[in-house]
Amino acid sequence: MTGISDSFESRIAARRRNFKKASGDASDMRRRREDATVQIRKKEKEDQLVRRRRLEGIEAGEAAESTFKTPSKPTTQPCFKEEDIPALTKALSSSDEATVMEALVSFRKLLSKEDRPPIQNVIDAGVLPRFKELLDHPMSPKMQFEAAWALTNIASGNHDQTRTVVELGAVESFRKLLSSDSADLQEQSIWAVANIAGDGPGIRDQCLRLGILQPLLDVIRAGQTIGLVRLGTWALSNFCRGKPAPPLETISPALATLAMVLGLDDREALTDALWAVSYLCGGPSERIEAVLISGAIPRIVQLLGH
Repeated sequence: MTGISDSFESRIAARRRNFKKASGDASDMRRRREDATVQIRKKEKEDQLVRRRRLEGIEAGEAAESTFKTPSKPTTQPCFKEEDIPALTKALSSSDEATVMEALVSFRKLLSKEDRPPIQNVIDAGVLPRFKELLDHPMSPKMQFEAAWALTNIASGNHDQTRTVVELGAVESFRKLLSSDSADLQEQSIWAVANIAGDGPGIRDQCLRLGILQPLLDVIRAGQTIGLVRLGTWALSNFCRGKPAPPLETISPALATLAMVLGLDDREALTDALWAVSYLCGGPSERIEAVLISGAIPRIVQLLGH
């Protein structure tokens, strides 16, 4: 468990580098520390998402094509740019499924650009309802995957762009896909709802009201792959954080799952589970009592000894 200690020390060092001297009473200073911690964590996860876009634009795209058994393609493929959006928009409405797929993949690649992805341009093109339609296409998991990926990247934009995805009704679609037989669709749906929940308390609570929590917990508890457990636990931490905190009666079912994750020997999953528990402990005493009842404390104490 040396990695956990190293991670903790690096986080502390990061906080010290980013902490600014503040005047005021103890509660104000505590609030500033908490805000600084949240910003550091948000930046870390945003950096991870950027790396995902850059690397998976080629690697995971090819892996998904293999998983969904799409025909092999030439190694040289056209490189689409923002000025191609009108043509791609037209192709997306084609009656030919192969043409639609090519346009959808091209949109996904545009939105996966590391440097200033054209999120607003794509929204302004009016294609999001079509993305949603393809997301709900049960006869084509590959098309669902590409649509989910495109919407995930749009949801990683600013507040208004994230809100656009929510108003589209995509959260309900992602909730259903969390119960998919496809691990790829589950993974992409987790990325999407994590991005959406990470936007802020308002949208987070809206997702919780739409019933996103239970299928997310089911994915984590099923433990189909350690990757899904890690990703699901990070997403769960996004649903636990933020002020005002999520209603205890809504988020409390997560405690049993977090206690389960804390029993694993995986540094990344443990780290995010500990963050989630720390978020849930903030506030009135009944939140701390709920954590105590969950049975997570003995394991947390054990981890302190490493």
